[in-house]
Amino acid sequence: MEDHIRALWVKVAKTFEPYMDQIREQIDTEEQAERTREKEQILGIAYHKKADEDFQKLIATLMEEVKGK
Repeated sequence: MEDHIRALWVKVAKTFEPYMDQIREQIDTEEQAERTREKEQILGIAYHKKADEDFQKLIATLMEEVKGK
């Protein structure tokens, strides 16, 4: 009886294995996409921070030029 039950479970597992592989692949793809989005957000934040610093330097330089005149 146990062998019969075990054989049925093996058959069920083999039947659903391709579907489980697809699900695992989809999860991996979604996780990869999320990591990519996170990296892009970090790069975007860094870019905006650098642009803000450059803009602040430009304003400071212009203010110095105005004071010097």
